[in-house]
Amino acid sequence: MSKKPNSTTQPLSGIRVLVGRARHQAGALSSELRNRGASVIEIPFIEIRKPRSFKPLDSALKSLATYDWLILTSVNGVEAMWDRLNKLRLPPSRVDGLRIAAIGPATRKAIEQRGVKVDVVPKEYVAESVVRSLKSKVKGKRVLLVRAKVARDVIPHELRKAGADVDVVEAYETVVPQSSRARLRAVLEDPKKRPHVVTFTSSSTVRNFVALLGKQRPRHHDLLFASIGPVTSATLREMDLPVDVEAKEYNIPGLIETISAKRDPQLFPRGMRANLRMQDLLKGTKIPKSLIPELKKILAAGFVQKNGCLLLASNANRSFGGKSKDRIGYECFVNHIHADNFPQAWLYANKLAKRLSLSRVCECKVIVSYDGKDATVRFHKIRPGQSWLLEDLESYQEEAIAVLHSV
Repeated sequence: MSKKPNSTTQPLSGIRVLVGRARHQAGALSSELRNRGASVIEIPFIEIRKPRSFKPLDSALKSLATYDWLILTSVNGVEAMWDRLNKLRLPPSRVDGLRIAAIGPATRKAIEQRGVKVDVVPKEYVAESVVRSLKSKVKGKRVLLVRAKVARDVIPHELRKAGADVDVVEAYETVVPQSSRARLRAVLEDPKKRPHVVTFTSSSTVRNFVALLGKQRPRHHDLLFASIGPVTSATLREMDLPVDVEAKEYNIPGLIETISAKRDPQLFPRGMRANLRMQDLLKGTKIPKSLIPELKKILAAGFVQKNGCLLLASNANRSFGGKSKDRIGYECFVNHIHADNFPQAWLYANKLAKRLSLSRVCECKVIVSYDGKDATVRFHKIRPGQSWLLEDLESYQEEAIAVLHSV
């Protein structure tokens, strides 16, 4: 008999995670997420390609002896550089006389696997940390920075200010994989396949994610956006997307650990997903242990079906909108409550979603909104086999603080 997933060994059991790394690099992230119980969806947001011209890189490699420092920022850069050394039939020993800086343990490992010593790995795996590690060491030195075509200019700019002579060469470029466009849109639109978490491992993955969706921007109130570090987080905010999870250590293991740590009852109860903006709103606020009597009565009364619509039984005698054959998927004007006490509304929303799940009446969304004065909690039924026209709920989604799912 197979054992049930253990919350300690498989903390992501039942959680769908979208991995957008380049196809040849997704393995490590996807594999460990699966080990922790997650259902992984791989749709690459970036594609690694050769630069349009290798002339600048080839020229630099032929004159490696003239440099004092070599900086490599990614595994892609390492692989591209050694590939060119082989193509040019230049001995790897040309690197031996250089001092080498690598961003991140994966880049360091890729270099050391080629028999080369790495001298500096910054404490934090971002450009600013590279600068802090090197600026006192590079005055009057020649520095070769091997990187992607599109990258931040923090390292060359700051090291030049510190007195270094810096050459920047492109080893590869990242492009938007057009083949991912239809798959990404289809997954985000399908309630049964829609991920709970979307991972971003670089600024390129963020920009390309947005480019792949075009005008069809994601309704992210029931998605968690997980970032590998502060630079990627800044790009998410620049693209007007939330940063729900940011890795404490800016690497793949750190991202996995941080996502796993967020797997708690407040965030991922069975069949429910809450936007972390709710957590920010509730910081410093004590959640009540029980509901006020009025809200208890509403929950205790349960639900009724009326003309094909699912209603709160306590409100069933009131007028309601929606038709029995309404394809929109949201049912009535009376399936909501208002509360001037926001923590009460949040507690009610959680209990309502759990009650809907236990009742197994259908799949529903519980939408929580707040205008600064009072909170509104409403639920909407999703009919099996019928599309849920999200555009008709756009106003609700836009003002939502959290969206909880029942299944």
